[in-house]
Amino acid sequence: MRKERELIMETRKSANIGARLDRLPNSGWHIKMWLVTAFALLVCWSNGIGGSVQNILLNELHWLEPGTKLLAMWGTTYTAGQLFGALVGGPIGDKIGRKKSILLYEIIHIIAMIGGAIAPNIYVLYVFRLVQGFGLGALLVVLFAGFTAVSYTHLRAHET
Repeated sequence: MRKERELIMETRKSANIGARLDRLPNSGWHIKMWLVTAFALLVCWSNGIGGSVQNILLNELHWLEPGTKLLAMWGTTYTAGQLFGALVGGPIGDKIGRKKSILLYEIIHIIAMIGGAIAPNIYVLYVFRLVQGFGLGALLVVLFAGFTAVSYTHLRAHET
């Protein structure tokens, strides 16, 4: 049995670093990453207010008319952006690191939120809505993977 393990270890090309990370002592880095993650989740609130904003655009600003394609595109552009963000968010996060990618995607998302807030018409708003969805889709992929990685090991089973 021992010889089999030694043979397996010799043929293995990569190390399993997860167990080693779990044995490291908790530090201020864990708290800092937890705060970055908490702020990123706070940024995600924009996903929940889409219906309220759509109601304002429809009833108060009259940018959207009932029964038009523009009304149907309100959720579609955001969802399409989330799809493309989710597809590329993970590989980019693996390449540049979770912390940098979380901050990058938050910046993209926040800039798109501000741009959408000052959009002069519905077409510019939809462009910002697409970019905002991209930022959120990419953020969520890296965020949930990163959150479990930086959680305290004794709590990790309860968070997933």
